[in-house]
Amino acid sequence: ESAGIISIDNKRFKASSEYVDENFFKVFSYIILDGNATGFASDLYGVLLSDKMALKLFGATQNIRGKTVEWNRGEFTGSYVVSGVFQSPPSNATDQPDLLFNYKMYASKEAKDLAFWGSNNQYTYLLLKKGTDVNAFNKKIKDFTKEKIKQFYPDDKGLLHWEGDIFVQKYSDRYLHNNYVNGTVNGGRIEYVKLFSIIAIFILVIACINFMNLSTAKASRRMKEV
Repeated sequence: ESAGIISIDNKRFKASSEYVDENFFKVFSYIILDGNATGFASDLYGVLLSDKMALKLFGATQNIRGKTVEWNRGEFTGSYVVSGVFQSPPSNATDQPDLLFNYKMYASKEAKDLAFWGSNNQYTYLLLKKGTDVNAFNKKIKDFTKEKIKQFYPDDKGLLHWEGDIFVQKYSDRYLHNNYVNGTVNGGRIEYVKLFSIIAIFILVIACINFMNLSTAKASRRMKEV
C-alpha cells in the first residue's frame, strides 16, 4: 500500500493506493458499485475509486466512469481514467485503500525488479482448498525461490545466503503477528496485547486486595455492635 496525491481541477487529496489484478476480487469481498472487474482489468491506466474518495472528488459515486484524475506519486505520476467505484472497506479492516490501480501497469514500470527472483516487494494472497494441510503446503513451497535463484543466478552464492524460506500465513493473523525473524513469525502487535493483559490482571488483583482490606476495616469498626 502506498500514499500519494490525487487531484481533479482545484481539488487535491492525500490517498492510499494498491495495485491489483482481476483475481483480487475473487479472493477478497470488495463490492464494485459502478463498473466491473473485467473492465478494470482491460484498462491499463484505469483506476477504481472508493465511494468515499469518489464523493470527495466528484460528489457522486455513479456516472463518473471515463472521467480523468491526476495521480502524483513518483514514477506512477500521471493521468488515469476512472474505471469504476468500489465500496470502502469497514473501519476495522486491515487495508483501507482509496484507489485500486491495475497491477499490469505497475508490472510494466517495475518489470526489471519483478523479474528478479530475490525481490520481495509485493504480497501474494492465496485461497487454499478446504482441508489443506498448511504445514505440508509450507514444506512444499519452502525452497521455491531458492531453487529459482540457483537456476537463474548460479554464480551468486551471496544472494542465496540471504534468501529466506517461503511460508503462508493466515490473513486474520497478519495484523497481530506482523514481525518476522529468520523467515518465521516472531511477535508483533500481539506483544502489546499480552503486555496490556498482564497489566489488567495485575490491576484487578490489586483491586481485589484493596476491597478485602476495606471490608475488613469496616467490619472491625462494628465489632462491638456484632
